[in-house]
Amino acid sequence: VSEQELYIVDKKKYQGQLTDEKSFMDPQDYRQKSARLKILLKDLKAAIGQIQKKIQQIIDQDETLSHQFKFLCSIDGIGERTAFKAIVETNALRDFTDARKFCCHAGLAPFSYTSGAVFIPVIESRIERTKVLRRFCTWEHSRRLLA
Repeated sequence: VSEQELYIVDKKKYQGQLTDEKSFMDPQDYRQKSARLKILLKDLKAAIGQIQKKIQQIIDQDETLSHQFKFLCSIDGIGERTAFKAIVETNALRDFTDARKFCCHAGLAPFSYTSGAVFIPVIESRIERTKVLRRFCTWEHSRRLLA
């Protein structure tokens, strides 16, 4: 999954260069650069597709993973990539015995920080956790509020 994310980031970067630099570059230079970038984009799309197929094969072979994947994808706003990442990062949700531990891992549980004798009531959540899990939890929470 991390290899796939790396390729997706590169693909977006190259696509951005194609659109952003068109009006700033000499037309001949842009055509040459565009041709080179299109070759890279084609290869990146192929690599992303291969990785996606391999991940899908692994999920299809395991009944539990398949069920979890379908369940996660049924949530509004959760796509295949987010579901893949949530399953991988949580060890198919086996690492957590209760919701509190999952929220702590996702960086959603609030913590108060103290320093020495002075107590400063600052409530924060740990932001170093993954954005994907926070997005997953936020979508689910928003859906429940609107229901």
